[in-house]
Amino acid sequence: MPHHETKAEKSDNNLIIISLAGVFLIIAVLVLFFVQKNRSTNSSSNSSASTAATTTYKSPTLGYTVTYPSSWPKDETSGTMTDGQTYKIVLLNRKDADKITNGKPNIMIYENFKGDFCNTTDPNCKAETVTLNGKSVTKITNATIGTTIYKLDDNLLVFTFPNGDQAAIDKVMQSFTY
Repeated sequence: MPHHETKAEKSDNNLIIISLAGVFLIIAVLVLFFVQKNRSTNSSSNSSASTAATTTYKSPTLGYTVTYPSSWPKDETSGTMTDGQTYKIVLLNRKDADKITNGKPNIMIYENFKGDFCNTTDPNCKAETVTLNGKSVTKITNATIGTTIYKLDDNLLVFTFPNGDQAAIDKVMQSFTY
């Protein structure tokens, strides 16, 4: 003889189905909440990286400006060369005692440089004219020391050491005004 469910059994079955549907609904809402939260966290961290705080340095002697990440330390040093010529060096993202290969992108701005940094007898040195911020400059690539040097004018050289982050160097170089 077939078994017929009683009203109590039907009610219990309906309660189980409703409970399971409720549990699935709660799980679905929680999953959607966490997925949306992760998406907004990722997009806000990406946008904050592109709008990171910056600092602008203006040379009191030559008048150039350069903008760089505020997290980069700036160090300055000066001295006198053997011929009596004074110079100033501004270091971005490294201290004077640090090596150029400190593992971070860094820049050395050499004011009042006199002489030919890339003479024609050095086979590891290549000079070419490029445009930087609308001006023609000499770009010197020196494989011996692993750097690119920009001769912005007769008194201003900029040594760049990307140390794996060329994009950071390019962004700072695009900010130069002189």
